[in-house]
Amino acid sequence: AEALQERGYTTGGFSANPLVSADKNFAQGFEEYKAPMTEFVSGDKVLPDCFAWVEKHKKHRFFLYLHLADPHVPHEPHPDELARLGLEAPKGFPAHGFELAHTALKQQLLLKPFGATQPEKILPREHLDWLEDEYDACVATGDRHFGLLLDLLESEGLMENTVIAFVGDHGEELLDHGSLDHARTLHPELIRVPMLLMGPGIEPAKISSQTSTRHLGPTLA
Repeated sequence: AEALQERGYTTGGFSANPLVSADKNFAQGFEEYKAPMTEFVSGDKVLPDCFAWVEKHKKHRFFLYLHLADPHVPHEPHPDELARLGLEAPKGFPAHGFELAHTALKQQLLLKPFGATQPEKILPREHLDWLEDEYDACVATGDRHFGLLLDLLESEGLMENTVIAFVGDHGEELLDHGSLDHARTLHPELIRVPMLLMGPGIEPAKISSQTSTRHLGPTLA
């Protein structure tokens, strides 16, 4: 953002993640930057300000950073996405069930090696299955919100001269190796994330070699 701002771009950032906030210096180089202070929020809370900013600066060269966090606790999928996927929470599933199961599994991991936990002692099988279904619906919710941004760029005639980068920061372990969440292991489901580029001059291709999200900034530059 700072490098592009020095070259005449107007810059705006909108984050749903309180860890990617101005008080941690992520606003450096942004003329406008907004992020929640304490809790993760849904894309519904972030998009209005983001869209207003795009409308305001659509006639200028701009760099937009949009950080969505829908596939993240507290896992609140959009009702329309639940309906589209034909998903419904099982009866008796506790409020904040993912966090409760995650905390209980962490306690087990203090006593057992990774992969030796017993999640079925924490939640019944249908509740454990729901954790994955709910996460899928949250991914669909993030896709829904990102699609609205693409729709806006299309309606404003900006798609033909805009480079778009879509990237994830990490995956999620959903009992694949006896645990939930992320940040403690390096299993493939955690470190293999999407990174897609599209825009003028970018030919359709798939890169099969290993790369890293840290390469994204220099690539865009």
